[in-house]
Amino acid sequence: MFEQAINEGPGTGSFATHTFEILIMLLGAFLLGLWLGWTLWNRNRQMAEKLRVDNQSLEASVLALRGENESMRTALTTINSEKDLLTAQLVTAQRDNSLFRERLQEIDQHLNSTMNMNRKLETELALSAEPETLATTVELEIETPQYLHIAPIPEPEPEPEPVAEVPATIYQETMEDELPIIPPFEDDASYRSSISEIPPPPPPATIIQRDDLRVIEGIGPKIEEVLYSNGIQTYRDLAVTSVDRIREILATAGPRYTMHNPGTWSAQANLAANGEWENLKAYQDFLNAGKSK
Repeated sequence: MFEQAINEGPGTGSFATHTFEILIMLLGAFLLGLWLGWTLWNRNRQMAEKLRVDNQSLEASVLALRGENESMRTALTTINSEKDLLTAQLVTAQRDNSLFRERLQEIDQHLNSTMNMNRKLETELALSAEPETLATTVELEIETPQYLHIAPIPEPEPEPEPVAEVPATIYQETMEDELPIIPPFEDDASYRSSISEIPPPPPPATIIQRDDLRVIEGIGPKIEEVLYSNGIQTYRDLAVTSVDRIREILATAGPRYTMHNPGTWSAQANLAANGEWENLKAYQDFLNAGKSK
């Protein structure tokens, strides 16, 4: 086998020898090809298995993502529904707010007109009461003052002594220590003239009653003192005072007070004066620093 001489050309050997050599080479090539095929097949099988596993993992991920996508679509649909509902509620609330504001303005106008009518009626009542007051005053002027305590003049005797001879001390004993000595009078005119010369007693001291004006939204301690100093002591005083007058008082107090708007103070004070505290609280809920929102 393989006895071919290297120094001789091919085909110099026998046929059997060449056939056997060819078969041996074919077998070797077959075995080499089989090994290479098995190696490549094994490598490709492993890669295919790995790709199959990756494909299954990707399919599971795709299914999970599809489920999340469906959940997100459902949540988005729910959110859109809630958004539409909230939008409808917001529109309704804005419409109701506008209606409430219009109603509040109507109430303010009605309250202002009521207050103006109330002030007008109080003025008419005061004017109608003036004649009675004057009549009472005139009647009091002609009455004999009660504090003189003048002893009654005795009726003259049939032969009375002259009045001029009676000493003045007799009349002085019948009067109080703080009153002057009043001599006897010959007629009623001189008696009245002497009474008119005696000064009347001083009027009794009045106790000023003040309400806590800081209950009114928009009024602080400084503004309260300004109102007190201008004669507005109670809720009723503030309720009957016009808005223009309050603005004038604030402008007189200084530029730092002119920024306040007293448009609702009279209405709040009227509720406080009438003891309607719940209505006052409900009314103040619609205010912002004493002003309409």
